[in-house]
Amino acid sequence: MRLTMSPNATLSSLSLCAALVSLGACEPPAESSDELAVDETAGAIVTSVDQTALLENFLGDGSLRRLPLSLARPLVIDGARRGLESLVEPRHPDCAVETTLDQSPDDPELQILRVSYDHCPAGFLRLIELDGSLSVSFGFESEPCDQDALLQCPSALRFTLQTDYLRIGARYGDRFTELSDAAWELYDPLDDSAEAITEWASEYTVRNHRGNQLSVDTRARWSVARDDIERCVTLHQFDTELSIAGRDELRTIAATGSDLVRCNNRCPARGSVRMSYGTGRILRWTYLGDDTARVTGPEGAEFDILLPCADEASAEPDAL
Repeated sequence: MRLTMSPNATLSSLSLCAALVSLGACEPPAESSDELAVDETAGAIVTSVDQTALLENFLGDGSLRRLPLSLARPLVIDGARRGLESLVEPRHPDCAVETTLDQSPDDPELQILRVSYDHCPAGFLRLIELDGSLSVSFGFESEPCDQDALLQCPSALRFTLQTDYLRIGARYGDRFTELSDAAWELYDPLDDSAEAITEWASEYTVRNHRGNQLSVDTRARWSVARDDIERCVTLHQFDTELSIAGRDELRTIAATGSDLVRCNNRCPARGSVRMSYGTGRILRWTYLGDDTARVTGPEGAEFDILLPCADEASAEPDAL
């Protein structure tokens, strides 16, 4: 499902600077570890929603199904190029953007689009600075064209988006997030209906200005709805695993959730999450549109957390 992007809003939700807490809790797992595990998981979930602003640039138009592959392929690649270039303000005197298109040495049918950013303002009100590079490879599923069964037309698109290093930093202040060894696999069914659902899988390592480092692995089924006022993302189903460097007692944190809806970078209006960590501690919470969430832990113990979206929504330029 192809959606019209607002260039100013494209990277605002890709800030990936979710609030992280200090790593000072002690063993054995107690409420402090619970709060840390929930905080990091909630941040990773918001980041997953935010990534759709980048992935949305690669969604195809259902009309591509009526075009032969020879015509559809360059349209898809050019659309992705324009989407990646629109993430930033290329006319800024400090910004340099370079885009190249190469053929894979291993597969002559595979083309790879590469774009590099150097000190480029990006995001809502251009409060973010982007440094690093992204590469995109394109795959096409096909079937006989309706109008000519001898020709092949696209039936679905597969994208692989990768970066060895991408830094998303605040232009005002010292906040930043660095992505490394990152890869996203995106499957687009080329469906223009309102019920169209896209799938993605991602793996990456994140380091931020506080020195915290996480490894994150996410699988999600999602859709986007947009009108003149709002852009709303729904994660229909998602599974996330993350580990925090230096916190071996947490082991792998695993979370699953459904029907999470977030509009215009506000806190999620609905959705439920179940997570586990350590030796099997299980916690749950539900989003209700507030800037806090009530978490229920083992034996019914409860505590509240401030959601990272609350920090993001209230941030001023000099506080980012």
